[in-house]
Amino acid sequence: MDFSGSDRLYYSLTPSFENDTTIYIPVDSDKVLMREIMTKQEAERFVLSWPDIACEPHANYKEQAKAHQQILKSGNCLELGSMIKEITRQSISGKRSGKAMSGNQRDVIKIAQKLLYGELSVALDIEPAKIPEYIEKRTEPCASV
Repeated sequence: MDFSGSDRLYYSLTPSFENDTTIYIPVDSDKVLMREIMTKQEAERFVLSWPDIACEPHANYKEQAKAHQQILKSGNCLELGSMIKEITRQSISGKRSGKAMSGNQRDVIKIAQKLLYGELSVALDIEPAKIPEYIEKRTEPCASV
């Protein structure tokens, strides 16, 4: 992109597993949360703690949707893990009673998995699609993703 008409400085970010994408963020932006990703050791500890990550049930759908949006914006890995587990459990429970996952839940879990599994994949040098299996193997027989 041509930023020649601007005096602003920009970060140029290329996601590790999406080489055809580049994201430009103004250095002085307060709208975008930027933080260091987990180290390999932090990622390993996170994976081993997966069975202990508590699900946060919500009183109603509206409250849940609002909480999910806040979690996605925060990028907090522990909260993303909790949300992924919560929606997965709701989906399993819903299937047993003949209810499908809502479109909003499908969208939210897809974004949460992309964020969390993407970060873990970089830290652990594993493809994002293999992260759920990695978590399951490392935490057996404790819990699955």
